[in-house]
Parts: sequence; C-alpha cells; structure tokens
Amino acid sequence: MHDGDIFYPRLLDIAEQLSTQIVLFEVADMEQAKRVASMTVSRGIWDGIEMWCDEPSARVSALEEVTVDGSKVRVRGIGHGRSVFAYRGVGARWLSR
Repeated sequence: MHDGDIFYPRLLDIAEQLSTQIVLFEVADMEQAKRVASMTVSRGIWDGIEMWCDEPSARVSALEEVTVDGSKVRVRGIGHGRSVFAYRGVGARWLSR
C-alpha cells in the first residue's frame, strides 16, 4: 500500500459502519484514484463508483470508463484525477436527479 493511501481503508470502514450513502475521497492523480477505486470496489457495497477529474462536468472525456478489479468505473470529466465518488441506496437516487 502506498503511504498516501493508508487512511482510505479506515474511512471506508467508517462509511460502512454508518451506512453512508455517498462518499467523496480527494486524491492526487489518476493513479491514486485507481487505487482508491480498487479499495472501494473490493467492499462490494456500492451501487456505483466514479473517478472525477479536474473538470468533472466537462462533456468530453479522454476516458469514459476504466476497469478496476473487474468492475467498470466511470471517469467523469477531463484533466487529472481528483476524486473518487461512491454511492448506494438513497445516494444512488440522489445522483439521478
């Protein structure tokens, strides 16, 4: 595990214990975003996981999705990876608004 990733498993533990519906993790770049997405995928509790770039609302993206541990993870926007967003339950319904 990379030093900069050490606290994400604990944050995921807390999110699971609290039945959190939405989490957003800040990351430094796309490589870290992939690692954090992998940790999130491995939990198997999220309805969706996305990686957001510098401009997540940009309509065009060089990557629309990547495969992380056998799961498709959507990449939103353009630029460097900056966040990993995961949602489930009510959070999934919120996202569809």
